Amino acid sequence: MSFTVEQLAAWVNAFFWPFLRVGAMTIAAPVFGSRMIAARARLTLAVAVTIALMAILPPPPVLATFSVAWWTAVLQQMLIGLTMGFVLQLVFEGIVLGGMVIAMGAGLGFATLADPLRGVQTPVVSQYFVILTTLLFLALGGHLALISFVATSFHTLPVGAIGFTPDVARAVADYGVHLFAGAMQIALPATLAILVVNLSFGIISRSAPSLNLFAIGLPAALLFALAVLPMTLDAMAVVFERRLEQAWAFIAAFIGV
Repeated sequence: MSFTVEQLAAWVNAFFWPFLRVGAMTIAAPVFGSRMIAARARLTLAVAVTIALMAILPPPPVLATFSVAWWTAVLQQMLIGLTMGFVLQLVFEGIVLGGMVIAMGAGLGFATLADPLRGVQTPVVSQYFVILTTLLFLALGGHLALISFVATSFHTLPVGAIGFTPDVARAVADYGVHLFAGAMQIALPATLAILVVNLSFGIISRSAPSLNLFAIGLPAALLFALAVLPMTLDAMAVVFERRLEQAWAFIAAFIGV
């Protein structure tokens, strides 16, 4: 069996362009781009997804290698993949920020661990929320939906077309508002409950100045926060699903579905 140079070039071309978009998405997306997953495993995943998609994707255009049009197409594929993954990542960053707000208000901000998913130091409350939302994301089939959106994007935003424009960049920047809105929606119930406890101890300190609030108030606030956290999980799941739906809607509008 022999292959011509033209056949090999066509196969490489058919693999190269989808791999750029899928690889960029894998780097930026939650779960896929986790620091806990080895770089070799992420590369293997991107190659496997690309090979699986090659059979259903339209044939890419043949561009002169290293020409201006070729470099423009390379940049566009990477930006499209990064945008889809980054928008989903903002949903999880909102969860982390909400957990940090709760931890700081409850006096749990000092309890930090290395987050294996993000590779930074985060409060234990944030890690607890991220683990739960990651399991929920996988249970809802979010990873499969993201791959489906990437496959669809090759039909609506084919290779060679300008998909990432300054208007899209502005829309992504404006979408960052949802990060803070989601964080506040998650943190507000627990924060208000902790605030009531702090106000109660403030009133006690005015009526009994000799009472050592640092010895009594801090442990009480910690115990109350630990008791309130399980009660906020249902609301957190609802907020996460709502923010996830908004992220899917943004990605669908971005790729023109």
